[in-house]
Amino acid sequence: MLCDGHDTKVLHLTGLREFSITDTIQNRVISKFETEVEPTICSMGDRYCAVGMNNRVWFYSLDGKLITEREVRGSIDKILVGYEFAGILSGGKVILIEIESRDEQTPKREDRGFPEVEDDTITCFSITPDFLI
Repeated sequence: MLCDGHDTKVLHLTGLREFSITDTIQNRVISKFETEVEPTICSMGDRYCAVGMNNRVWFYSLDGKLITEREVRGSIDKILVGYEFAGILSGGKVILIEIESRDEQTPKREDRGFPEVEDDTITCFSITPDFLI
């Protein structure tokens, strides 16, 4: 079963390309949305959720609106969604991306890749509202 949770909300696959976000305290579906493809990975944060397949990831607001689509070089191993940023583990590297710019006047920040040393490999990571660990 493809699913992820954050706080009292659960993101889960309810059809081949349909996701539902459920509030477990109120026991009600907050939103449902269709994706472009049948995803193989998902993640949920405070404000956004992400679904991915192969080397592509789509970010949605919790009401099901598509925010942005991103493509990375290798196959996606893990996605973690924070408050404003998401981390994507792919090929031993973590890419930190800004999901959505704060306003139209502020340009999106450039992606950052970790580790900065080419010979190092990352096997796991975590993300908080303020930090990539």
